Amino acid sequence: MVDQEWISRDSVESWIVGHDFASLAYDPDIGLYCLGDAPFSGNVLHRWRNGKLRAVAQYAGGVAHGVSVGWYPDGEIEFYREMGDGVGHGWHIEWSQSGVKESEAQYIEGRKVD
Repeated sequence: MVDQEWISRDSVESWIVGHDFASLAYDPDIGLYCLGDAPFSGNVLHRWRNGKLRAVAQYAGGVAHGVSVGWYPDGEIEFYREMGDGVGHGWHIEWSQSGVKESEAQYIEGRKVD
C-alpha cells in the first residue's frame, strides 16, 4: 500500500533532492519533460511561496514514473499517487485538508482496478 516515508512533508524535506519544476521544459515534439536537451529523470519539487514543499514527483525518461505526493500549506497530506510510464500504476489516494481520506483507488497501466 502507501509507502509511509512519503506521508510526512517534514520528513521528506529532510532527505529529498531534486530540481524545481520551473527548471524543466516540456518538449511537445517528443512529449517529454526535459532538463536541457535530455529527457529528465529524477525528483521534481514544487514549493509554496513560503518555500515549503508543496509536491514531489518522480520522473524517468521525461515522464512521471514512481511516487507523486503533495501536501496542503499546513503540511497535511493532500495526495499520494504511484505512476508508471506517465500513467497511474499503483495507489492513488486523496485526503481532505482535515486529514480525512476522500478517495482511494488502485491502477494498473492507467486502468482503474475494481
